[in-house]
Amino acid sequence: MRRRNALLAAVAAALMSLAPLAGSAQAARPEAAAAARMQEGRYLIVSENPEVGKLDFAPFSVPTDPPSYVITGSHRKDLKEQWTVTPAGPGAYTLNSTTHPGASWSRHRDAIVASEASWSRFAIEPAGGGTYRIHVPNEDAVATLNRSDEQLHVEPDQGSPAQRWRFVRVAE
Repeated sequence: MRRRNALLAAVAAALMSLAPLAGSAQAARPEAAAAARMQEGRYLIVSENPEVGKLDFAPFSVPTDPPSYVITGSHRKDLKEQWTVTPAGPGAYTLNSTTHPGASWSRHRDAIVASEASWSRFAIEPAGGGTYRIHVPNEDAVATLNRSDEQLHVEPDQGSPAQRWRFVRVAE
């Protein structure tokens, strides 16, 4: 009887660890949420949408003081643009550029830019298959990029490849 209960508990634990996260990094089990949380570090951020590639900067900046940089997709094979992911409270993170020190992701209306003047917090949650969604906490607004020639922006979550991201860890 003990062996059967232990086996059932192990199967239940395995199934619970596969349960999708709901809300702001809340899982069916706290251990599963901890295992699924984004780890602090440096990453390339690559879209699941083949039209986009990886996140990079447009070849121009927004003429503000201090500057804001437009985030777009890129199919360049270089590893130049990397993003530092840092915890910023329960279930929230900041994303900072490694090529423009001080430039953090910031939401401006429906656009996401890298700004040296302000920063926003984003939730990064598993979306299945090793991908994540990046969203504005407490809103149905997720980072979206449909083509490499458009600006990173937020739209309601539809689960599309344009809204799913792979975080490829880079040695620091």
